[in-house]
Amino acid sequence: MSAIGSRIRASVKGAFTGGNLELFRFGVYLTFPIAFMYYYSIGLEDDIEQQFLTQLRKREERDQMQELNDRMIQALTIQATQRRAKEHEKRKQALIAAASVKDSENK
Repeated sequence: MSAIGSRIRASVKGAFTGGNLELFRFGVYLTFPIAFMYYYSIGLEDDIEQQFLTQLRKREERDQMQELNDRMIQALTIQATQRRAKEHEKRKQALIAAASVKDSENK
């Protein structure tokens, strides 16, 4: 028995050396996913159209969210600018009032 086993090991070892081993590995790496997808029907033609439509919907939703985000940023920027302008006006009025009180005290 051991003589037969050693002959088989020697022939397999000799067959898969160097470039032959790389070709075998490439074949396994290429065949395994294709066989898996074929067996479980993943990514075949019937499902590809549905996947494409789902991706389009996701892209449209993402674009809508980006547009909404841009509008929100624009609105917040306008609000912040208006708030700063009001605060500036209040400070200006306070300075004018303080200056008029000082002038009235000096007279």
